[in-house]
Amino acid sequence: MQLSKINFKTQVPIIVRHYVGLLPDKLNPFVGQGYTKKKSAIRDFDSWDVKQQQQFVLQNMKQNVEYAYTNIPFYRDYYDKNCFNPSILKTFKDLQHIPVINKSILLEYPIEQRCRQIEKAVKVNTGGSSGHTLAFYLDKVERKYHEDIHMNTIWEKIGYRNSDLKLVLSGQNSVRNGMDFIVRNNSIRLDTYVDFNKLAPNIKKIAKRTPIRFLHGYPSTIYEFALYCDKHDHELREMLRKSLKGAFLGSEFPQPAFRDKIENVFCIDSINWYGHTEGAVLAYEKNEKFRYYPFQTYGFAEINSDGHLVASTYYDKATPFIRYDTEDSISDAEIENGFLISFSIKDGRSSEYVLDKNGKKISLTALIFGRHHKLFDYCSHVQICQNKKGEALVLYLPNDNSIELNPNTLFDNSNIEMEFSFKRLDHPIKTIAGKLNLLVKPYQLYD
Repeated sequence: MQLSKINFKTQVPIIVRHYVGLLPDKLNPFVGQGYTKKKSAIRDFDSWDVKQQQQFVLQNMKQNVEYAYTNIPFYRDYYDKNCFNPSILKTFKDLQHIPVINKSILLEYPIEQRCRQIEKAVKVNTGGSSGHTLAFYLDKVERKYHEDIHMNTIWEKIGYRNSDLKLVLSGQNSVRNGMDFIVRNNSIRLDTYVDFNKLAPNIKKIAKRTPIRFLHGYPSTIYEFALYCDKHDHELREMLRKSLKGAFLGSEFPQPAFRDKIENVFCIDSINWYGHTEGAVLAYEKNEKFRYYPFQTYGFAEINSDGHLVASTYYDKATPFIRYDTEDSISDAEIENGFLISFSIKDGRSSEYVLDKNGKKISLTALIFGRHHKLFDYCSHVQICQNKKGEALVLYLPNDNSIELNPNTLFDNSNIEMEFSFKRLDHPIKTIAGKLNLLVKPYQLYD
């Protein structure tokens, strides 16, 4: 039996893991002294003066640029073509001379030229807002350690402790027997492709012995779980209301309607963060929802003249992303002493839009959640599919399968140069990874 994966039916490991989590970080085998030291750097960064902060970023950026130029053919070729040499990096302001890259530029080179094969690196893919799929290698060991330290710092904002048990609801398809227990992360993972009514009895058995403190996963999946508890299992809802401290909403932009439902059903607060598979930027909410503060200890985050978020990794040696244009548009940027302090993303990922008859982009966040559609009085999910400019298919999932609806009269299509048609769903349409997007691709209708 592997330490990292123990059958959830065994209650002892859950209880033992709880008490291990109560140990000081330096004595906790899942944390350790190295974790404690690196975590203190996150805290110290905010207390440093500007010169110290700039020196920290300069040192990490310079080290990574020199490494990339020496070891990765893409960077040497691209920097030479742009008349850039790492030797010019003397001051913090010199970082602006580093050429910016994006997915399109990277895709001009084969993966072997833009990555370095290192031990235990894994191949991953990212799509992101640009719609282009980019494959690269990830230094999983270094990345996970670096990621965990920063993620725990985020979760602590709403009271998380290492001893707290989490219920994880994401799109993972590697969960066996409906749920399993991950000792290192102190998490019960649910197979969210299994009906909640089949999982609920075992969730309640565990919750009666060890309180579940946090929900963690895709906002859309936690939203569906909240709907289930509110409509079909009040016993489970009340148990979780008594034990839960909050919800960690990651991997998707948390639509306000979904987020409000989660918080209201379980009487909790939630926290969201912003990041990418590329591991170049991580930003989190402090006091205001949907306003994000980047960790400059995680990677160097900037905004360019196009209003795009530009980010750089520090530690990944398999595929460094240096001054990488994420192509995600940010707004209301707060900049101080050359640092991006905070920003907003009001519409989620920039790919979530449809085109009207004139080719104008219509944000789906605004179209679906910015209007008062009476359709939401009867439906739990509304998605949009577009196959032709000026036409859109509204996909809707009723709360009650027995009711008959006339969606034409319940959907506000006023002042939009677009023809709408409607299709009733039996279940929301998700990606292979289990994510729920507002925008559905035409091929997904027939999968």
